[in-house]
Amino acid sequence: MLVTKRDGKFAKLDISQIDKQVYPACEGLLNTDPEALKDTVKIMLMNGITTTDIQKALVLTAVNKVDIDTANYTYVAARLSLYN
Repeated sequence: MLVTKRDGKFAKLDISQIDKQVYPACEGLLNTDPEALKDTVKIMLMNGITTTDIQKALVLTAVNKVDIDTANYTYVAARLSLYN
């Protein structure tokens, strides 16, 4: 699968780049699961997606996971927003 980078060039999707954002964003926060977050975002990926859209998908996925038992996803979403 190819992604469109910010400079308009195409590159092969590198999941480790998503890991570099998701794991630190969840670090130290109870009731957050970086693997679940990453797996949910993977479903949304399609050929040619922009890296900006991947970033937005990560933030929106974290926001959608916020509820009374997983309120720390608010902080995950905020941390992911800072990468943009």
